[in-house]
Amino acid sequence: MHLSEQEIIRREKLESLRKLNIDPYPAALYPVDHTTADIKADFEEDKKVVIAGRLMSRRIQGKASFA
Repeated sequence: MHLSEQEIIRREKLESLRKLNIDPYPAALYPVDHTTADIKADFEEDKKVVIAGRLMSRRIQGKASFA
């Protein structure tokens, strides 16, 4: 398998983080306990939930940003 220079650098940085006992992918720290469908179905004000997702777009309008 041939890796580009950028991939080699990224893998070296990943390995250096692991040698320092730093988890580069700390997703386990945020256990998801609801889905968006659950939240919509059982909405309660001030109820705390943990969900996960991916930011798909970002628009910057001067001093305001929309995600």
